[in-house]
Amino acid sequence: MIFEKLGLPELWKTPKLSECLILNDSGTWGDKASNENGGYPVLRSTNIQDAQLVLDDVAYRIVSQKDVERYRLLNGDILVTKSSGSPKLIGKNAIFVQPDDDKTYLFSNFTQRLRANRDVLLPDYLYFYLNSLYAQAFLDRMHSTTSGLRNLNMNQYATQPIPVPPLPEQARIVAILREADELRRLRQQAHVLVERILPSLYYGIFISSDNSEFDEFAVVDILQPQDGIRTGPFGTQLKVHELVEEGNPVYGIENVLPNKFIPKATKFITNKKFEQLKRYAVAPGDVLLTRMGTVGRACVVSNDIPNQAIISYHLFRLRPFVKRCLPDFLAATLNYSPFVAHQLQNFAYGAVMSGLNADTVRSIKILLPPIETQQSFVRVVEALLAETDNFNDSEIRVDALFQSLLAQAFSGELTAVYRTEHQAELQEAAAQRDIALGLRGQEPRVIDFEQGRVTPAEEEQFRQSVQGIFNPAMKDFLASLGTANVFATLAQQTSFATFADLIRPALPTYENLVTDILGDSLASVNEMMRASLASHAADLVADSITPLATSIQLSNEAFYQSLGQHILALADIQMQQVAQQEPPQPERAIHTELDPAIRAILQAVQALPAYFTPPELHELWAAYGHHFDASQQTDLVQVEAALHLLETLGFVRPVLVDERLVYRLVDPIEDGALLPEEIG
Repeated sequence: MIFEKLGLPELWKTPKLSECLILNDSGTWGDKASNENGGYPVLRSTNIQDAQLVLDDVAYRIVSQKDVERYRLLNGDILVTKSSGSPKLIGKNAIFVQPDDDKTYLFSNFTQRLRANRDVLLPDYLYFYLNSLYAQAFLDRMHSTTSGLRNLNMNQYATQPIPVPPLPEQARIVAILREADELRRLRQQAHVLVERILPSLYYGIFISSDNSEFDEFAVVDILQPQDGIRTGPFGTQLKVHELVEEGNPVYGIENVLPNKFIPKATKFITNKKFEQLKRYAVAPGDVLLTRMGTVGRACVVSNDIPNQAIISYHLFRLRPFVKRCLPDFLAATLNYSPFVAHQLQNFAYGAVMSGLNADTVRSIKILLPPIETQQSFVRVVEALLAETDNFNDSEIRVDALFQSLLAQAFSGELTAVYRTEHQAELQEAAAQRDIALGLRGQEPRVIDFEQGRVTPAEEEQFRQSVQGIFNPAMKDFLASLGTANVFATLAQQTSFATFADLIRPALPTYENLVTDILGDSLASVNEMMRASLASHAADLVADSITPLATSIQLSNEAFYQSLGQHILALADIQMQQVAQQEPPQPERAIHTELDPAIRAILQAVQALPAYFTPPELHELWAAYGHHFDASQQTDLVQVEAALHLLETLGFVRPVLVDERLVYRLVDPIEDGALLPEEIG
């Protein structure tokens, strides 16, 4: 539905994802191998991280040789997380690229392998699409209809529509997105490196160098006696009915990042409730430490918090003696000291959710340098964190740019100029794609012409065939106009029948092409019929050709009779319009004083080319005179006499062209008109 609203480019198709795949299957598991030499590496859902396959932690399993062939991953295969304890991980995907280790990688039964039909879909194009907001929106709808979605229904997932441009355009899209994705990944890698700087800096200053001058203390020994952690309690656990929409903030783990306090709160209590819980109050300069969830993060409370704020059950509040330990230094130590990280990891407990208790925090050992050294380190930390914030903002902008490019890529906007410059190539590729999708056969059919699924080569072949046969066909057709039974005469003309059979499947789409050819040929008879055909081609197609789209077996005779009938009908309509027009009014005569027969002939002259002969006027009168004066027949002598009278009255003028006498209407403004050889 969304792609219909977007109005995708003409050559794009939106089949179901399942129609573009060769394989769409779950993996294997097998028996556990004792080591990597005893089995095959099997990729699991845990190996799909940030839209990439991470091979640091690969399971090894023993499987049969038959299953090895069945579950082997090849370059370009897409792995999708099918089952996970976290609904947020369902649908995460990555593309497999064979590492240099020459191992045969398999995939587990918690993942799904998608292998693209490369005649239709490039693997990288599929990968980028599955990571776009369009595919995510489809997945979100599945989430909303299945109450959480802990197991992905691949049959339903594969019904999502996917925009499929011709393969060269897919390659162009992939090339652009790869460059943007590479920039994004470099940013992510740099972010990881930035996060390692402060731990490395702490290690270099306080651990790897001579630190004998620094005293070691337990955390409890540097805290003020009235601090809650010295007496036991941490934050409070509140029930839903105790919270209000506005009031005094309750800070939790979402407010604590490494050395960065987030002041915006999402939970609040009343003043009365605060009075009951003020032993859990926090103030600027307090150090908050996460005890659950993101265990071990620490930050210093900023100065912009309200006077009445408390912490939740998930946090510790640490209030050090400032003369012994700066709050910012304590937070930095808890965040960046590898020894502290090791202690916290060992002390974490809990079967469902790991956490820290008060005794654990009291016993944490830290090195305590002089205040001057602490201040110097804190200044360095502040400077680096400021740069990190700028870097993070840049990373957010790069991610936003990448998502914007994805949206443009799959709406057709990204490659609009490319399509204009490579139309012929893309049309050829679109035809091949449609053959692979089963939308058309090797030879174009009516529906292929209707829906624009013909190649430039096929279109040129059609044009040449029509042009090669049309002129003799039209000669036969025009020769039959004077016969008593036009259609009976046409049935005897092989060339016209062949022509009609040739253009039949193409007319629904190539009406402009056929109209041009018809118009050019009919121009030799008179300009009126060419104009008529051009202006009524749509009617011709709609009334007589469209039914052929559903019945290609319609007989040749019925078809060319229908076509000939409509050509005559269109010419007849145009003659009626000409007959109803007023003839020109030169200053030298008043047309209303003309004899009715002469006036009718003057009207007929207007349907002829600029230059005409008396026989051409007589031929037109013989075919369509009933529109001008149905009461009398006019022979060639009478036509010539009428022309002489119109010449005397100033309506027409004789001109000698190539030693042949022809006539033209006299322009009331200019005395003459260009001769045929001067026109154009």
